[in-house]
Amino acid sequence: MNRDMNMPTTRMVFRTLAVLLVLAGLSACGFHLRGEVKLRPGLEQLRLAGVDPYSELGRMLVRGLEGAGARVLAPGDTGPAAELRILDSRRERRVLSVRATGKVQEYELVQHLDFEDPLGKSGEEAALYREMQSDLVRLLLGRLEDRR
Repeated sequence: MNRDMNMPTTRMVFRTLAVLLVLAGLSACGFHLRGEVKLRPGLEQLRLAGVDPYSELGRMLVRGLEGAGARVLAPGDTGPAAELRILDSRRERRVLSVRATGKVQEYELVQHLDFEDPLGKSGEEAALYREMQSDLVRLLLGRLEDRR
């Protein structure tokens, strides 16, 4: 009878350990929950170029940028605004594994997005380099963080 009472406790311990291992693995790979995106100064107004604003990607970009606090100008709007240029967006599908029958079992899906954000003012370059260096230091410290 004592053995039966320990069984649920043992299962609970194993489940808890499994959850902790998964969480530790996610934190080790750099995974973070999506949080609020804060755009750098000068990106309050944006003009999109190189993407159809009515395509799925265009709509998602507009929604994401507006959610981050930017005002995305309509295609015909004029006025001062930073320009976000989408240079290339492409999808790839690669075969990962094939069954013994020759039928594809797994694919790897990859999507590339190349973009460019030209500087609006010469003073922005120094600010961007400072911000990039700050991001690099933050990423480095995250890698060096003690993860016991």
